Amino acid sequence: MSIAGAVHDSVISDCDFIQIGDSGVVVVGRLPADAPYDGTKPVAQFPLNVTIARSLFGKFGVFGKQTSALFVAVSKRVRLVDCVIYDGPRAGG
Repeated sequence: MSIAGAVHDSVISDCDFIQIGDSGVVVVGRLPADAPYDGTKPVAQFPLNVTIARSLFGKFGVFGKQTSALFVAVSKRVRLVDCVIYDGPRAGG
Protein backbone atom coordinates (compact mmCIF):
# COMPACT_ATOMS: atom_id res chain seq x y z
CA MET A 1 0.00 0.00 0.00
CA SER A 2 1.36 3.43 -0.91
CA ILE A 3 0.64 6.82 0.61
CA ALA A 4 2.36 9.53 -1.41
CA GLY A 5 2.26 13.29 -1.69
CA ALA A 6 0.11 15.68 0.34
CA VAL A 7 -1.98 13.11 2.23
CA HIS A 8 -3.05 14.29 5.68
CA ASP A 9 -4.81 12.65 8.65
CA SER A 10 -5.07 9.15 7.17
CA VAL A 11 -5.58 5.80 8.89
CA ILE A 12 -4.78 2.30 7.66
CA SER A 13 -6.19 -0.25 10.06
CA ASP A 14 -7.07 -3.92 10.46
CA CYS A 15 -5.11 -5.06 7.38
CA ASP A 16 -3.12 -8.22 6.64
CA PHE A 17 0.08 -7.87 4.61
CA ILE A 18 1.14 -11.50 4.26
CA GLN A 19 3.50 -12.97 1.64
CA ILE A 20 3.85 -9.77 -0.34
CA GLY A 21 6.87 -9.24 -2.58
CA ASP A 22 7.98 -5.86 -1.27
CA SER A 23 7.33 -3.46 1.64
CA GLY A 24 3.92 -3.58 3.30
CA VAL A 25 3.20 0.15 3.59
CA VAL A 26 5.20 2.91 1.88
CA VAL A 27 4.71 6.49 3.10
CA VAL A 28 6.66 9.00 1.02
CA GLY A 29 6.56 12.70 0.19
CA ARG A 30 7.94 14.75 -2.67
CA LEU A 31 10.53 17.50 -2.91
CA PRO A 32 10.85 19.19 -6.31
CA ALA A 33 14.36 19.23 -7.75
CA ASP A 34 14.45 23.03 -7.74
CA ALA A 35 13.05 23.40 -4.20
CA PRO A 36 14.52 26.32 -2.24
CA TYR A 37 15.75 25.30 1.19
CA ASP A 38 15.64 28.80 2.65
CA GLY A 39 11.98 28.67 3.74
CA THR A 40 10.76 31.23 1.20
CA LYS A 41 7.84 29.13 -0.02
CA PRO A 42 6.34 25.75 0.90
CA VAL A 43 7.12 23.44 -1.98
CA ALA A 44 7.22 20.04 -0.32
CA GLN A 45 4.25 17.71 -0.57
CA PHE A 46 4.40 15.15 2.20
CA PRO A 47 2.14 12.85 4.24
CA LEU A 48 1.23 14.23 7.65
CA ASN A 49 -0.45 12.45 10.59
CA VAL A 50 -0.62 8.94 9.14
CA THR A 51 -1.51 6.05 11.46
CA ILE A 52 -1.10 2.35 10.69
CA ALA A 53 -2.97 0.40 13.36
CA ARG A 54 -3.89 -3.17 14.30
CA SER A 55 -2.34 -4.67 11.17
CA LEU A 56 -0.37 -7.84 10.51
CA PHE A 57 2.86 -7.89 8.48
CA GLY A 58 4.46 -11.25 7.75
CA LYS A 59 6.69 -13.03 5.25
CA PHE A 60 7.21 -9.86 3.23
CA GLY A 61 10.14 -8.84 1.05
CA VAL A 62 10.34 -11.84 -1.25
CA PHE A 63 11.50 -9.86 -4.31
CA GLY A 64 12.83 -6.51 -3.06
CA LYS A 65 16.30 -6.30 -1.50
CA GLN A 66 15.66 -3.37 0.88
CA THR A 67 12.14 -4.07 2.08
CA SER A 68 10.45 -3.53 5.42
CA ALA A 69 7.00 -3.67 6.94
CA LEU A 70 6.84 0.13 6.90
CA PHE A 71 8.99 2.45 4.76
CA VAL A 72 8.87 6.19 5.57
CA ALA A 73 10.60 9.05 3.71
CA VAL A 74 9.90 12.81 3.55
CA SER A 75 6.94 12.44 5.91
CA LYS A 76 5.88 13.76 9.29
CA ARG A 77 4.11 12.11 12.25
CA VAL A 78 3.76 8.56 10.95
CA ARG A 79 2.70 6.13 13.69
CA LEU A 80 2.72 2.34 13.77
CA VAL A 81 0.33 1.25 16.55
CA ASP A 82 -0.56 -2.24 17.84
CA CYS A 83 0.80 -4.08 14.80
CA VAL A 84 2.42 -7.50 14.58
CA ILE A 85 5.51 -7.80 12.35
CA TYR A 86 7.25 -11.14 11.79
CA ASP A 87 9.45 -13.08 9.38
CA GLY A 88 10.89 -10.13 7.47
CA PRO A 89 14.22 -9.97 5.63
CA ARG A 90 15.75 -7.29 7.88
CA ALA A 91 16.50 -6.96 11.58
CA GLY A 92 13.43 -6.01 13.59
CA GLY A 93 10.85 -7.41 11.22
